[in-house]
Amino acid sequence: FKKSYLPWFDEMIFLVDEEDGEFPMPYMAQHGAIGSGWNLFAIGHKLADGDCLVFSSKSRGQSLRVYIIRASSYYKKDHC
Repeated sequence: FKKSYLPWFDEMIFLVDEEDGEFPMPYMAQHGAIGSGWNLFAIGHKLADGDCLVFSSKSRGQSLRVYIIRASSYYKKDHC
C-alpha cells in the first residue's frame, strides 16, 4: 500500500472520513508515518481499542479515504 499509494516525499496528506470530512496531517515518507494530526483524528472519531480502520486510495496522491469499523458494533449486534 505504501509503495503504491503514499507519497514518495514528505508532504501533507488528507484523511477523508465517511462523511467527507478532511483531516490534514504531515506524512513522513522516509519513516512511512503520519505525523501530528493523528491524535485529533482519533479523538474526533472516538476511536477505541479494537476498532478497525480501512484505508483506501484510487491513485497515488494526497488523499486517503478512511472507513471505521467499530469493534463494539459487533458486540452490540450479538447481544441485543
